[in-house]
Amino acid sequence: LADHLNAEVVSGTITSMQDAMDYLTWTFFYRRLLQNPSYYDLEDTDLESINLYLSNMVSDSSSLQKSQHRWISALAHVISTRMNTTVKID
Repeated sequence: LADHLNAEVVSGTITSMQDAMDYLTWTFFYRRLLQNPSYYDLEDTDLESINLYLSNMVSDSSSLQKSQHRWISALAHVISTRMNTTVKID
């Protein structure tokens, strides 16, 4: 999910957490969530429960993306230090 959302952020489709949640409502995943909530450990399909579930997913995905970026930045630092060059990761 993190990679998928990241691609949409880069393309400009998603510019906020709310955009990410709105975007997810147009996916096949959202349809499956409504059809089989127990598979996703969702007890209720009322609007509040779904919003909380999606919000947690987006937040977790964002956190994962940030930790991956920190790991890649640290790796780039180690490589550049060993090679005596500068590697810039944005």
